Parts: sequence; C-alpha cells; structure tokens
Amino acid sequence: MSGMDVDPAEAEHYAAAEGRLASEDPDVREKAAIELLGMSHPLGLDTVLERMRSDPDPAVRADMIRAAAFSVDHRCFQAVLGAVKDTDDVVRKTAASALSRFSRPDEIEAMTPAGSAPGTGSVEPSVYRTDPGLTRGAASGELLQVRIRYKAPDGDTSKLLVFPVRDEGGTFARASDDFQFAAAVASFGMLLRDSEHKGNATFDSVVELAEDGRGADAHGYRGEFIALVAQAKTLVLAVQGE
Repeated sequence: MSGMDVDPAEAEHYAAAEGRLASEDPDVREKAAIELLGMSHPLGLDTVLERMRSDPDPAVRADMIRAAAFSVDHRCFQAVLGAVKDTDDVVRKTAASALSRFSRPDEIEAMTPAGSAPGTGSVEPSVYRTDPGLTRGAASGELLQVRIRYKAPDGDTSKLLVFPVRDEGGTFARASDDFQFAAAVASFGMLLRDSEHKGNATFDSVVELAEDGRGADAHGYRGEFIALVAQAKTLVLAVQGE
C-alpha cells in the first residue's frame, strides 16, 4: 500500500472483500470478486486477476473467471482468454463459457483463430442469402431455421438437427399462453429501457398481454410479474408527476 493514496473507507472495503475470497462458499467468493472489480481501489482488479491465474484451488480460479466476465475492463478479457489454457478441465470450460459475454470487435477478433476467413469456422453459411443475392431457400416460405448440434455422451461426432419455422398465418390471439406472456415480458423490458423499438407498448398493454398469457400459473409467478408491472407504472407516474 506504500505510495498509494487510498481513501480509508475504500481501503476498509477492499480488505473486507479480499478476506471473503478465502470463503468456502463459492457464491461468497464470486460476489467478493465482483465487488473488487467494481472498486476504485488500485489493487481490486489485480487481486482478482492474480487469483484467477495462480490460486492453487481450481474452484477459486473458476469463481474469479465468472466474476471477471461481468467486467468491461479489457484486462479481464485477456485473463479469461488465457484461462482457456488452464491445466484444470473445469476452469477451461468456465473460461470458454465466460468468453461469450465479451463482444467488443477487438475481443471477437482475438477469439477468432489466426488465418480464419470471415464466414468460415463454426458459423454456418446463410440459408437465405449469398453474396450475389437471395437463395432458393429465401422463397421457401421459411421465417428461419433453428439448428441444434449435439453429441451423445459416449460419441465422437456431433449430429445436426434442423427445424424450419414457417409463417402459418396464425394470429397473435391464437398464440400459446407462453408466447403471449413472453411478449409481455419483452415489452416490459423495452419500456423500462425506453427502447426505440417499444412501439406503442404501454404498462397497461403489458398487463393485458400478461393476463391473456397467464394460463394456469400453478406457482403464481406470472401473477407476481403482473403485480410488478403495476408497481412500475405507479413509480413512473409518480416520477413524472402525473
């Protein structure tokens, strides 16, 4: 700490979070790491990255990776990318999964194997479009294809399943309860973020959609969501002075 000008309260916060990294509870360790990454303390980030690289316990290294995946600091990306070569299989898999959270162009480029040309590798070519224009598939009436590739636990080769999705001309009113409720949740999210894509959605329309898609609601979760939307509407109106 010599030579560092650190606020006493921040130093105390750092010491407490660092101490929780030694917890036997993985949730406590991960939350402590997230706290350290969000601090202005000069050692917060370094402490997490050092544990990620050199802690003797693979479980601790994996916890640090999961925490680093929430950081926007490029050094966290570099550390997670390096953890893909860890000696422990669980740590390697945790790092590979965490990389999906990083999406900056330079980060994506760093994850692309050297020498790979655009459009090659694990990304399937488009079914509906090529460089000259549209393919025959574009005129097939399909909206999209859902592709699932899986490998049996004792298998060596993966298998691809393809499910075309077509517009059957159905109306929203005839959609399943799950579909209508999902639409309500999506609309609510766009309202909260004031998304440019929210269209004419309102809190009232969200409630209406959710009620239509409520279904049996055996555990009452959908009812809780509807109550949450109502509370959100009340808070927004209060802020707006209406």
